[in-house]
Amino acid sequence: MTKGKILIVGGAEDKEGNRDAYNDETILQRFIEETRHKKCSRIEIITSASSIPEEMGKQYVKTFKRLGAENCGFLLMKTRHEADQPENLERLKKADAVFTTGGSQLALTTTLGGTEFYRILLEKLEKTDFVYAGTSAGAAAASESMIIEGASSEAEFKGGVTSATGFGFIKHIVFDTHFIERGRIARLFQVVVSNPTVLGVGLE
Repeated sequence: MTKGKILIVGGAEDKEGNRDAYNDETILQRFIEETRHKKCSRIEIITSASSIPEEMGKQYVKTFKRLGAENCGFLLMKTRHEADQPENLERLKKADAVFTTGGSQLALTTTLGGTEFYRILLEKLEKTDFVYAGTSAGAAAASESMIIEGASSEAEFKGGVTSATGFGFIKHIVFDTHFIERGRIARLFQVVVSNPTVLGVGLE
């Protein structure tokens, strides 16, 4: 039985706390509370999916610190070689949780999939009280199969949706993110029809 936890987020959180209704920082606070040592946990932010990884990492570090989680940093890994650098592997070994940002889920899985970094991440999830949180691309990549392409307007046509292999942390589920805002119900239907043993989950 897996000992770790997985937190899946729909994407586009309000990291500045500017919205008046449901403050999206609530889900980020929940992530912190689910970690082993709460606000004292070591959190590493993975920005490999992003086209602006350094900027994205700094933004999340700032947000988590504002929420009281001071012991956090981000891992800048643009290539598989960088992912397997001893410093990054050691930081992952010491982490209580990782938060994986949005961007391109294919870029994320291409960078980390099959690396020593990925092996350690999977082992920590299976054997320790570790938390993997993913938003947008980080969420989509958590499942065995992930949607990587498919415009909402073309999704009802055969071949209009493309999927690829994800990290496989969660079995028999496929996630689609920004679900209502981008009208993605048709493309999720397409994937479920093609894979009848899979449960489709739309996240907003």
